Amino acid sequence: MDTFSAKSKWSFLHSLRFRLAARFVGVFSVILIVLCAFVYEKFNASNSLEFDRSLYNYSLDVAHAINIDVHGGVSFDVDTLIGNGKSFPFAIGHSFVQLVQLNGHIIGKSRDLKGGALPVTLFMLDRIAKDQFYFQTVTRSDLTGISDFPRAGFRQINLLVGSQLVQNFILQIAVPRTFLTQEKDRMAQLFFIAIPGALLISLLAGVYMSRRAFKPIQLIIEKTRNFDPGKLDERLPLPPANDELLTLSTTLNTLLERIQKMFVSQERFIADASHQLKTPLTILRGEVEIALKKSRTNEETQELLKSQVLELGFLSRVVDNLLLLARVEGGVAFLLRTPVRLDEIVLDGISRFEKMAREKNVTIKVDLDHADGITNPFVVQGDEDLLRSLVVEMTGNATKYSPEGSSISVRVEDGVQFVSLHFIDRGAGVPEIDQEKIFERFYRVPSRSGSSEAQGSGLGLSIAKKIAEIHGGKIAYKNNDLGGSHFIVQIKKV
Repeated sequence: MDTFSAKSKWSFLHSLRFRLAARFVGVFSVILIVLCAFVYEKFNASNSLEFDRSLYNYSLDVAHAINIDVHGGVSFDVDTLIGNGKSFPFAIGHSFVQLVQLNGHIIGKSRDLKGGALPVTLFMLDRIAKDQFYFQTVTRSDLTGISDFPRAGFRQINLLVGSQLVQNFILQIAVPRTFLTQEKDRMAQLFFIAIPGALLISLLAGVYMSRRAFKPIQLIIEKTRNFDPGKLDERLPLPPANDELLTLSTTLNTLLERIQKMFVSQERFIADASHQLKTPLTILRGEVEIALKKSRTNEETQELLKSQVLELGFLSRVVDNLLLLARVEGGVAFLLRTPVRLDEIVLDGISRFEKMAREKNVTIKVDLDHADGITNPFVVQGDEDLLRSLVVEMTGNATKYSPEGSSISVRVEDGVQFVSLHFIDRGAGVPEIDQEKIFERFYRVPSRSGSSEAQGSGLGLSIAKKIAEIHGGKIAYKNNDLGGSHFIVQIKKV
């Protein structure tokens, strides 16, 4: 039980729901990380730009507060140095100021620099000559002699300043970058907390949403698993939403319907076979038992053998019809569709009954009728073997029930959508009360013909009807105005 529980517990990790949720979280995490990195870089760039802008404004204020006397002495307005009450994103009290001539000679500097000095490089002097100002970041290696050096370093502006008493000089101001570093660290900490939290929430939400989304599929699985083989008419309930689940349910119901048809066809075949084979087999057995009880003359033996041959022929026809009916009831899936010329099929079917027709002195007339301009007349897309079986059945039926000396008319008409076959005989016809039943299995019209030759298995018209239907057509019956039967078979061309 513990092993089974463990497998059930971890089986969720291998489920489609979890895999979909994990993939969703994976894609979401990549998008979130890229977005956060973009925001982080933009935030730092914006803060750095604002920091430099504030430092530039502060340097302008300091530049206007510088006083240089005729002897070269330098003094500052103290209020300006401490910001005049203005707010800046750096600590002015920890800043350094230095004045440098264009040749790099230091004019003056803050006392806090002591023995050190703000860096002056040829590259910086060249940039100032071009742009009037230049920003740079000062690290510990660039500025020596400072005991309390901030971890983030300094941001230094180098501004070209003019004076009426002396030539132009460079004002250098270095302020600590502590504020920028703190803002970057706070943003990074926020992302380090927010990203895992967002991913965890998205994973839980993905699992929950996938469970909700797969609930109808789970219901379909449970319903399918609990199907009773004895109740083949059960179907899956269709969801109200017109989505993929409706398509899945409809497809499964179609499959169940096909399976039901196959089972019903199989059960009906077994029932029909047992029903039809029982009587002739009983007759054969009885005749053989009687023959074994006593010796018989050659004439009696010949009569017995003829009777058995007739019964065996009947059995053979019944088996052939049952197999053909089982194939036909399999539906469209079992069709071997090819272009078939129905006029050739009709002529071939009629040739098989010429001998029977001559023995009964019955004339078979064929009429082929098609409109002018039709290419490939009498051609349909269908199963050639099944269509030949249909024509043979209808021609044989007309020949069998036609009285001696009469005629049979077979007409083939090519229409726009259908090719129609007309089989007209001069027999006794079918009473109106029996016309709706003649296409049912094993139904025989009572006393339609008194000859034993006309007795059949009762499957022919049922098979013909099925063949017509699976070819997109139909079969109908009506009594001939001149007496006899008139069967109309329509086969769809495409």
